[in-house]
Amino acid sequence: MTLPGLYEWKVTAQAVTQLEIPAGHLLVQFALLDHQLDYLLMKVFMPARRANLIAKMPYQTGDKINSLKLAFDKLETLGKWRDRASRLLSEIARMNDVRNTIAHGGLADYSDAPEATYVFNRLRYRKPDEVYFLKCEALTLREICACADQIDDVVGEMLDLAADVHGIKRP
Repeated sequence: MTLPGLYEWKVTAQAVTQLEIPAGHLLVQFALLDHQLDYLLMKVFMPARRANLIAKMPYQTGDKINSLKLAFDKLETLGKWRDRASRLLSEIARMNDVRNTIAHGGLADYSDAPEATYVFNRLRYRKPDEVYFLKCEALTLREICACADQIDDVVGEMLDLAADVHGIKRP
């Protein structure tokens, strides 16, 4: 696939304006989710490492999610939170896909038919002067807004889970 030239992309100011609030909310709230993943890992990492489930501390969000899924699934000490954690981590993984598309893709195109859809291109660099196209991902405004609408509840549930796993009573 050949990328269009910079001035050939069709993203209107109106299209950007309707994206700013839900995308911004999703990105800002996702930072809180990432901190909760770190907070859970503080408690879970050493027991998971001793059980040979996790070799090193994960740093990327997807790796954190996968490591925590594995730990909650396999460690008996986390059994009472297993179902809750599995549901939440699956939801966060889905939201992370949307977040990654927005955060790491360049807004390249927009269409409002049949519904508002944004196209994000992801590029990679082999050498400073060699760029190649990685992938093109499309998200509807409905998908982005759904994540933005759900993220506050997911952050709250993660705060509760992290507090429970750490044995902290929340007000």
